Amino acid sequence: MRVAAGQFAVTPVWRTNAQTCVAMMQQAEREGAALLVLPEALLARDDNDPDLSVKSAQPLDGAFLQPLLAESRRNSLTTVLDAPCAVRGGESDQHVGGIAGRRSDRPLS
Repeated sequence: MRVAAGQFAVTPVWRTNAQTCVAMMQQAEREGAALLVLPEALLARDDNDPDLSVKSAQPLDGAFLQPLLAESRRNSLTTVLDAPCAVRGGESDQHVGGIAGRRSDRPLS
């Protein structure tokens, strides 16, 4: 199995990060990878605002994941990522088009 490590400097702009993730998914598939592992907290990051990643959280069906889901449906690659998801009630267990998320350790209010 060929595994790709997708490393990039996560920016404060989630749209830019989503585009970068999709480009990495496409590159990993072109190069024959079966699995792509993306950086932690890739939604948004800023050294001057350590809470930006959590403050930028979106639901699993939000705009950040939509292009990643579309690319995931298009290719045969398995992609692993970690992004804060906005949930209520302290727990999320959702499966959306091949991307699954579960997080109960740090609920967002």
